[in-house]
Amino acid sequence: MTMYRGEAANHGILDVYHLLQALEMIHHRVKSKNQALEEYEAELRQRTNPAVLLSRQACLDAHDFNGLNQHSAVLKRRAIDATSL
Repeated sequence: MTMYRGEAANHGILDVYHLLQALEMIHHRVKSKNQALEEYEAELRQRTNPAVLLSRQACLDAHDFNGLNQHSAVLKRRAIDATSL
């Protein structure tokens, strides 16, 4: 996943959480190893596939030099003027 949407760390944290849940199910013999890991991977793929595609598109958009202008999200000022608050 490219860094253009800033989601990779969040998905990584969620991956660890769900993997820990799967390992606990295996440890407590609630689910078989295959079942728990297959469910873990199915959730991971369903959640991350759209995120990866959006991140890739953001990368492509950021490198479209002809499309860059003062209204582009890449160049748009993001800082908040604290004096106006």
